[in-house]
Amino acid sequence: MPRLQLKPMLQSILRKRPIRLPPISTRILVAQVTGKIKPSASRKMIAVDIVLVGLEALKESADAFPPLKAAVGGLVFFVQLSSQMSSNRAEMRGVYERIEEIEDSLIRAVPDINSLSPAQASAIEAFDIAVQRICADMELLAKQTKFVRFIRARKHGDALAGFMGRLSAAEVAFSVSVSSDHLSDQDC
Repeated sequence: MPRLQLKPMLQSILRKRPIRLPPISTRILVAQVTGKIKPSASRKMIAVDIVLVGLEALKESADAFPPLKAAVGGLVFFVQLSSQMSSNRAEMRGVYERIEEIEDSLIRAVPDINSLSPAQASAIEAFDIAVQRICADMELLAKQTKFVRFIRARKHGDALAGFMGRLSAAEVAFSVSVSSDHLSDQDC
């Protein structure tokens, strides 16, 4: 059996990330140089919510003027779709952050790769394959044009929820494999 290299294998997960944000210090430096501080994500979301509530109120009160109601309804639809697209980006980051958390906990839990049993090494390899598949599928979504991501925002939202579910299932399968191997070691 080839020697398992935990750290490089797990770090290969991180190399496949299509979305990278500059460090906070970089954003602050840019803001200082340009003299502009971009509004935070929470401010943007509050602004979107205010616009959405206003549009929905206008839509509900425009019964006497159907063309206005129809126009406002269309605007509400596009604002909601745009909001879904932003939510999808945040959810994608969440999946990558969860992968990092799992990787960090694995690295802390296994300080010496040579101490792994064959079953544990196999469980790590299976988990790595599952994570690489999830990352590849997420990369396909991220490579699409903005227009396509906008049009398919709802489908992508469902797909991202599925990716998080697949990651959770892979984590559970890994945990069960490792704990059952640990139990069988105690029986001997």
